Amino acid sequence: MLKKEIEVIINKAVKQWIEEGQLKIKQIPSFLIEAPPPNISGDFSCNVAMIMAKEVKTSPYKVAQKITALIDTVNICSKVEIAGAGFINFFVSSGRLYKELEIICKQGKVYGKENIGKKELVQIEFVSANPTGPLHIGHGRGAAIGDALANILSFTGYKVEKEYYLNDRGKQIEVLGCSVMLQYDKISGQQLDRKEEEYLQEKKSEDMYKGEYIEEIARKIFKDKKYDKIKGREDAGHWFFEKEAIKIIQGWIEQVLKDLGVKFNTWFQESKLYEKKGRQTQIDKVITLLKKKGYLYDKDEAVWFASSKLGDEKDRVVIRKNNEPTYLASDIAYHYNKFIQRKFKKVINIWGADHHGYVARLKGVITALGCNPQDLQVILYQLVSLYRGGKQIAMSTRKGEFVTLSEVINEVGADVCRFFFLMRGANSSLDFDLEIAKKQSPENPVYYIQYAHARICSIFKEAKKRKYSFRKNNIHLESLKEPEEMELIKRLAFYPDIIELCTRKLEPHHLVIYLQDLAKKFHSYYNKFRILSNDTVLSQARLELVKGVKIIINNGLSLLGVGVPEKM
Repeated sequence: MLKKEIEVIINKAVKQWIEEGQLKIKQIPSFLIEAPPPNISGDFSCNVAMIMAKEVKTSPYKVAQKITALIDTVNICSKVEIAGAGFINFFVSSGRLYKELEIICKQGKVYGKENIGKKELVQIEFVSANPTGPLHIGHGRGAAIGDALANILSFTGYKVEKEYYLNDRGKQIEVLGCSVMLQYDKISGQQLDRKEEEYLQEKKSEDMYKGEYIEEIARKIFKDKKYDKIKGREDAGHWFFEKEAIKIIQGWIEQVLKDLGVKFNTWFQESKLYEKKGRQTQIDKVITLLKKKGYLYDKDEAVWFASSKLGDEKDRVVIRKNNEPTYLASDIAYHYNKFIQRKFKKVINIWGADHHGYVARLKGVITALGCNPQDLQVILYQLVSLYRGGKQIAMSTRKGEFVTLSEVINEVGADVCRFFFLMRGANSSLDFDLEIAKKQSPENPVYYIQYAHARICSIFKEAKKRKYSFRKNNIHLESLKEPEEMELIKRLAFYPDIIELCTRKLEPHHLVIYLQDLAKKFHSYYNKFRILSNDTVLSQARLELVKGVKIIINNGLSLLGVGVPEKM
């Protein structure tokens, strides 16, 4: 990595300054190396002088002067300059850029791979939508972020497990069962037990889930005649409809996620936390543990978690007056299972933005369990607004008014879905325009990138027809002299830095932005210059350059889980 090499020469220069006895600091401070703003010249910019100035008690500019005087830029930079108040800007030499292009073409799929994670066991829990209906596009955004992040972390040396937490108990599941049972009652012609009829009459119809999918579930249960086989037995109550509805909806969820290219290592059922192992459930076990630690107390006939002492705004109920555990009790047991029982070193939860207020109390839970709250990282993603013909489509799961994720995938394709979901940072809202998503033009960013890859594949097919030699000793990269060519190589060389940025910040969208920029630069280059010409030496060099572009686009799209077509 070019950035790593520049970091080394900066550290070497500062260390030499210390050894000369003129610099009195205990250790070299952390500093940033990044691409300078568009209006500033140079390939990399470093703020080390700005960081050190206060401790050295002199101006950043003078610190920068001393460091640049000691920097050995042999084989890396053509020059080093001081910009502004004290930033140090580095200009990478053409020879070093040619070498980087050789590395890219030689390493191929593993270019940019670093062992940042060192095999650390990481769990990413994402989607985890309640099984009360089909997934909508908001769930799709969480799925794309989680899956792309898992790919990137795996690539950078982490051992990653992907998990879906299935909320298969509680009030929302009871409402689901009632909703299906009500439809079954209408379809079947009063085939329910009298006891279940009375149970239904107690429920408010406005609380029920609506939509065609509820009727579809009821019809499937009626067609399978499963209820007829158990009618009259103790297990023929409303919980039968809950169980069957969950099974059907989970099947839908698994299928649509498969269509989106997402596969989980584990489906963890909330109900497992309430199954007894010996004399205790996992809920009982963790409640007993936290009571012993002094984090739980009794008040108003309920059991409370003292979360206000651990960063939350107030204390929270974990066991209600009726002895029923709250959602927080389930989450305490679930994260005990993650950190203590399954020994994950790091846990990443990807949730919708409506869970914002839940983060502090869960961090408190991790502390109470005796773990480092920094080992739990929560990514909150904002809503997705779906548009068609300039009009926003309203969505409500309870009312049954929504466009399903499956419908969107069928209309625009899984590649477009995944890419669009990843175009913005999770903390930014996202507008998903179905009309743009279907276009095969530069307006559609994923098409534009895929087309760059397909275009390069076409170039190589043509080169093969013309019988260009692909032997390494025929390639003279120094014939690449155009500013656009050097700029393309620089962009390719930034790929490892982008992957590291995505890894450290847990933000896949940086890779999306990078690929868009790379594709734009390639198409502009292709439209201005001939890749294949009568100048064989230059053509071979340009083929190597576009081969590097092809490798990076392939690698990047693959990490995002987006297809890489060879023709379009």
